[in-house]
Amino acid sequence: MIIEFRPDFRSSQLTTMSTHPLTNSHEVPARSSSDGSAVALRVRGLATSECVGRGTVLDLAGLQAETKTTRVWAVVFDVLRATTVIVRAIESGALGVRPCLTIDQARAVATAQPSSSRVLGGERGGKAIDGFDLGNSPAEYTPERCRGRLVVLTTTNGTRALEAAAGAERVFVAAFVNLAATARHLVACLERELQAAPIRDSWAPPLLLLVPAGTDGRVSQEDVLAAGGLIAALQDQVQAAEPARPPRLRFTCDDDETLLAHLAWRAVAAERQTAATATDRDAILAERLKWGRGGRNLLDLGFGRDLEDCARVDSLPRVVARDPNSGLLVAEESDSPPSVA
Repeated sequence: MIIEFRPDFRSSQLTTMSTHPLTNSHEVPARSSSDGSAVALRVRGLATSECVGRGTVLDLAGLQAETKTTRVWAVVFDVLRATTVIVRAIESGALGVRPCLTIDQARAVATAQPSSSRVLGGERGGKAIDGFDLGNSPAEYTPERCRGRLVVLTTTNGTRALEAAAGAERVFVAAFVNLAATARHLVACLERELQAAPIRDSWAPPLLLLVPAGTDGRVSQEDVLAAGGLIAALQDQVQAAEPARPPRLRFTCDDDETLLAHLAWRAVAAERQTAATATDRDAILAERLKWGRGGRNLLDLGFGRDLEDCARVDSLPRVVARDPNSGLLVAEESDSPPSVA
């Protein structure tokens, strides 16, 4: 899935676009703009689960040629459970997370570190790996186990997706637990770039590529829902600027894959809104995740609590991104994103 940011400098009007949840029809009210510019957030789909499941590197060069852009930012989802574990580990004070493609690679990276300064975790087929310190359950990654340590992680699907997206300029880690924080940070980064551009019409906005890990090369319900949730959260962040000031960004949803992800999330979100408490809202999402293959797999393996932990929306408001120097997945503060060469 791709979110494409394109500036529109031809019009003196700044517009916001709202999308009907069923017909995809648009209502476009005009708004005046002090600088006569806006950035359109165009969303369209890219089938990545199959190639990610096979461990293939995404064809970012082909994507850039197709979309006529030189920059790609990737957001990777493996809600059940790798990206949830990564966010939890960082929230628990880990210095960083080193994703590894294979078990042997993970063991080698861990062996090179003093045992007191690292934690080795992961799974294969959903089950903990013999000789590893931890499995792939979010609840295992406590401050007592993670604080001040490097977490070395290898999983069946999630670390493959991270490896596949390694060629992107920026890589972010997202799950239900940090949707709003991630969306807020992405919009802030884009607005900061736009403001800093010496010549506004020379700014080259990135494509935002949503990378669902899937399960064994197949689409997974939970990752599609989370991608739809991020789309909704991005839309919320754009609309939150009104009426205090005219919005600097516009949002459109213009392809079937992304529209379906957005609609799937909106259906669950509407049901969640009927609940009185956050706990009840998260319980509704957890029940829906049981419908998908990933959720059923966790239940079969006895990891029902993990499913509940992964369904706690915005419970860990932590932005996690790849450090461009070390390659580690680390906490990134909204007011200080790293510079990218």
